[in-house]
Amino acid sequence: MKAVISTKDGNNHMRELPEQAASALHGKRIGDSIKGELIDLTGYELQITGGSTSAGFPLRRDAAGEGLKKIFSVRGIGIQKVRPGQRVRKTVAGNIIGPTTAAVNLKVLKEGKAPLAQAEAKDSSAESA
Repeated sequence: MKAVISTKDGNNHMRELPEQAASALHGKRIGDSIKGELIDLTGYELQITGGSTSAGFPLRRDAAGEGLKKIFSVRGIGIQKVRPGQRVRKTVAGNIIGPTTAAVNLKVLKEGKAPLAQAEAKDSSAESA
């Protein structure tokens, strides 16, 4: 599973999560806060803001449950521009992270002692060794 972490200054950092960290996120909902220790970011506090499945369907906050849902919507996540008054039936994923979730979007609520870029550099050097 991949994690895209957005910082307060507008930068985004992508990390590949190990299987243990990915399974720790299973069952969490969009909007939940998690501790950074779950994904090896000591001192950080993160909020889940969205994600997508391995098939590319976006996770939607208002689609309850886990798995794919058919919704009838006018606007929002997963809906392209439509004519005024037109509603569209779309397939989206529910708001709970599960085993089919391929990517999770996270927002930094509280920063840790080490900057996120340094934590990333440390991880990549450990992987190459």
